[in-house]
Amino acid sequence: MIESTIKIGDIIKAKFTPAFDDEVEIIGRVREFKGEMICCNEINSESPFFCFEYEAVKINLPEAVVKSLGEVS
Repeated sequence: MIESTIKIGDIIKAKFTPAFDDEVEIIGRVREFKGEMICCNEINSESPFFCFEYEAVKINLPEAVVKSLGEVS
């Protein structure tokens, strides 16, 4: 398990480049840790994604606020 300030259930913003795609920025809830990978679900669609700790930043806002900000974008 990763020793970090990010914990299961936290909301994070991850910024990474998937294979053969442009850079992606996604907000999700941490589901579990698998080795060095952080496994998450996207906050609005619940679609799974994963990232590394260095690609993630913890968001210190309530989920309702994060969801409403996503609807405005």
